[in-house]
Amino acid sequence: MISTVLMTIFIIPAIYILPLEINMKFGGASYVATQWHLYSCVMMGLWSGMIIGGSTEYYTSNSYKPV
Repeated sequence: MISTVLMTIFIIPAIYILPLEINMKFGGASYVATQWHLYSCVMMGLWSGMIIGGSTEYYTSNSYKPV
């Protein structure tokens, strides 16, 4: 949990290393992603990983009631 919170804060300066906009092509469509779009993708992955890990720990550990 601590690493997720710290990464949420400390990754902000790192996004300014990236270009302002990144042009991506998927099939025939073109998409422009900004620095903040990329930041939000990283944050969604980071926080969903923490939620999945926490729920897995809860439902599979002998320390909690469901097991």
